[in-house]
Amino acid sequence: MYTEATDASFRNFLTCNLTNFCYYERMSNVCSKCGREFNSSRAGQKMCPSCLNQEFTVAARMEAAEVEVARERQQAAAKRQHARMAKLLESYKNGTMFNMSGKIMFCVGLFIYGFCQLIFFLDSRGMIYWGVEGMELSGKQTISLLLSLASVLLLMFSTRRFKVAMLLVSVILLGLGWAAPMLWTSGRGDSEDSEFAAVKHIEQKEDNDIVQPVTEEELDVFYEVKKRMPRATHYAFFMDNQDPIVRGLVRDALTRLLDAEYTRAYTRTNGILYVVANASVRNAKPVAERLGSIVNSDAAKGLYIVRFDAEKTNLVCKFSSEVLSSPLNASFVTANISELQCLDAMRIRVAARSLKNADVQMLRTEIRDALVRVLGDPWSQDQDTWVALIDALVTYAPRKDSQAIAICFNYFNMRYQAKKEVLPSVANYLIAEQPEKMVDPVITYWLSNPMAWTQQIKALSWRVQPRLLKLMEGEASIKDLNLILRYLQTNGTNDAIPAVQKLMEHQDSIIRYTARTTLNALEKKDKEEGNE
Repeated sequence: MYTEATDASFRNFLTCNLTNFCYYERMSNVCSKCGREFNSSRAGQKMCPSCLNQEFTVAARMEAAEVEVARERQQAAAKRQHARMAKLLESYKNGTMFNMSGKIMFCVGLFIYGFCQLIFFLDSRGMIYWGVEGMELSGKQTISLLLSLASVLLLMFSTRRFKVAMLLVSVILLGLGWAAPMLWTSGRGDSEDSEFAAVKHIEQKEDNDIVQPVTEEELDVFYEVKKRMPRATHYAFFMDNQDPIVRGLVRDALTRLLDAEYTRAYTRTNGILYVVANASVRNAKPVAERLGSIVNSDAAKGLYIVRFDAEKTNLVCKFSSEVLSSPLNASFVTANISELQCLDAMRIRVAARSLKNADVQMLRTEIRDALVRVLGDPWSQDQDTWVALIDALVTYAPRKDSQAIAICFNYFNMRYQAKKEVLPSVANYLIAEQPEKMVDPVITYWLSNPMAWTQQIKALSWRVQPRLLKLMEGEASIKDLNLILRYLQTNGTNDAIPAVQKLMEHQDSIIRYTARTTLNALEKKDKEEGNE
């Protein structure tokens, strides 16, 4: 039965159990952030209440002014976006192909493409010199293709409409740009792109052709040069030939033959005017006669009117490359002698090297005479051709040839004063002809480069030792003393013994050791000669 006693006992039981249950639920935990202990009724709570407040905070409310500024920025961005959309829609709706920036890009692209075509057109007609005249066909095509590619890119990005049509136009323009050097030079064959092959087809003037006189207006450029440099020597050559290849060869030849600062070629209605500035040669008539026949001249003004003659200048290639390079051919010598008389320095250089390498035994006097004549021209502006001619001359020059010796000494002295290397063949030739004059220069070269000049200093034999002994007594460097002592070990005589003995007391230990070795070698050689 339910009584008050049972009710009281039930309440006591419930109170105790609830107290224990609450105590059990509020367990002690460690905060994972700050590391402090805290009581929590939740078993999965890892952070204390203070750390939870720091992690989860309520954002501060924006003020009214800040809300207004943010709203204005959003509205401005929306307006700009709508303006762009409207402009884009307008450009497509009204059918316009270009906007302002597109028009500029389109005009610039057309200008670059037209300029590319104009370069090769004017250069092929010989009107203006652009610097592409002597280039190979592949080089010209590369330049044309690069300029065409730049113009095509500008044209393609100049419009938003008609992309397919503009792409087709771009492909056509690229093809025409690649073929531009061939289109504008279609009058000449592919084998005529190099100067060496193109001269074969130079058109000859008839003997009865009359060269029209040059007018004063056409000479204004010449008079302008004379005004700028009144104290220098200037010349003007007017020729009737307008071939662009001949123009380049004659321009370079005039600069070289007259030893001038530069030569400019100006195309006129009836010929080409060459203006030679600041020339060193005072008499230009022989040079004019080499170009052809002089129709009229004024030596006081420096003006020469010449009827061009390709035969006289030897610019017509009469021989094939096989004849010029094969010593077994019967016409090898005569062909290369003919090439030596050409105005083209490249052909002269090739002929000289061919003759030098061949070292033929026939017509050696004729080869020598041709080389001496060509070396009489100024070659200061073409060192490679000058060296090739001298190298061929020492191959064909006979003994005691005063002209050849003078030319070789001139070359040797210029290289010696400039402290530059000399051809070994020239040094050997001069040592064989005049060894006394070569002692000091050869010793100087030998001390600077003993490996390259060992043969030459041995060729001087006994003439070298007196000069070496004087160098030992002077203020020679350690390197030079060591080199001289080593030379005396094998090539010295007993006259060098006193000078070597003085070096036994030298302050450098290496010199003392080398001097002792040299002295032993000289004394041993002296005893052997005495026993004999």
